[in-house]
Amino acid sequence: MFLSLYNRAVSHLIHAREADARLVLGIRAVEETDPEGQLLSRQALQRASATAREGVGEATTPEAEWRYLVARARALAPPLGDAVPGISGDHAWRRWLPPLVLGLALVLGLATAILGPERRINLLSLPLFGILAWNLGLYLLLFLGFLFRRRFSLPSLPRLPAFRPSGDPAHRGARTRFAQLWIAAAAPLEHHRLRRLLHGAALMLAVGVLAGMYVRGLAFAYQVTWESTFLNTDQVQGLMEVTLGPAAALLGWEVRSVALLEAPGAEPAGPWIHLFAVTLLLGVGLPRLLLVAWESGQILRFRRRLPIELSAAYFRRRLAEGRGEAERVVVVPYSFQPSEAARDALRELLGELLGSRASIQWREPLEYGDELEALTNETGDREGEDHLLPLFPLAQTPEAEVHGAWLQHLAAAREPAQRWAVVEEGGFPGTEERREGRRRSWRRVCREAGFAVLIADLATEPADALYRRLEAVLEAARSTPRGKG
Repeated sequence: MFLSLYNRAVSHLIHAREADARLVLGIRAVEETDPEGQLLSRQALQRASATAREGVGEATTPEAEWRYLVARARALAPPLGDAVPGISGDHAWRRWLPPLVLGLALVLGLATAILGPERRINLLSLPLFGILAWNLGLYLLLFLGFLFRRRFSLPSLPRLPAFRPSGDPAHRGARTRFAQLWIAAAAPLEHHRLRRLLHGAALMLAVGVLAGMYVRGLAFAYQVTWESTFLNTDQVQGLMEVTLGPAAALLGWEVRSVALLEAPGAEPAGPWIHLFAVTLLLGVGLPRLLLVAWESGQILRFRRRLPIELSAAYFRRRLAEGRGEAERVVVVPYSFQPSEAARDALRELLGELLGSRASIQWREPLEYGDELEALTNETGDREGEDHLLPLFPLAQTPEAEVHGAWLQHLAAAREPAQRWAVVEEGGFPGTEERREGRRRSWRRVCREAGFAVLIADLATEPADALYRRLEAVLEAARSTPRGKG
């Protein structure tokens, strides 16, 4: 029984729809920041859990557990109302920000005045070359990033700007916590959204530049020329061949000679404007359009399959509610009385592992030298139906003849996953060096008896860190051969 419970308690990853992930993380934000129940009452939480469990049934797979969490969150969303903006993904700024950015990029392109106010255009002073260099440099960086599989991730931000009045502390805390959870969980999705927006802005900038050139070219008669302090005719011709050559080949043209265009020479700018326009389409428009399509595909993929890790303490507590097992654990302190805080922490830890229906019982401390068989019979540890959990203090010096012998007796009739113990190190009076030496001694004695051991300050260690270390202990218990040192 205990082995199967462990297998279900280990970390697992699921892939969720964006809307479901927002809803579940929003409810989590409220529950973690509203212990007084101002936003969601305890009765509402209990009703939602019961309704979800009734609708989903016993969750035996990660997918079923996620369906339970989603059903529970949906039941809580109506009473929650709009306390946590963003749960629905319908932020006002999500609607107006992309059109605003794209519109500004288009206006900026129109305002670049690429042909300039003068009627004579200097080929070498056009912003076209800067736009092409910027885009080609970006393409190179994207290619190198893909080549070396280096992924960019958005940083976890402690706070995001609020887009509505602050409200009371419960609302502020829930909104801030939701922002933290969402940025951490949805960084890949938001990353691709940001990249698509930037690619779209670059595309609109190019469209604006093209539109500006032709609007000005229709209204005014431009002449083209060039002059340079450092470049001669051959160098300028080579630059034009490299830059405008692909566009000229596509149009079936040749790049015109610049020999007669050196100032004060000039000629009509129309053919050159067409070459500039096709060059922008080839170097900016088409690649950016393809990148927008690629990012859109990635966004769709993550919106359908956003990775969510269910190993956090919050999810373990929610999934433990109403779980069907009724395992009984009898905790037996060995020759010491643990503090009330340590008792509460261990009880919560076991509850997260086994479910809310598990029975966590405490026996009076076992005195040094008590009869082992009498203890086994008294706790009802028969045929592996119950789990007897030894609890030792780090302050005691472990003895193979006493502590080790007791553990060996318990290990004789147990499955591997039941062979684990806890050593409470809270209140140890020695230095850190002595503390580490005592830990090594306990690990050795437990290992020789075939037991894995969790050594922790139960009262002060964070619940998430404690549970992760317990997972490692249970994994070790599954594979620890008895009597191997």
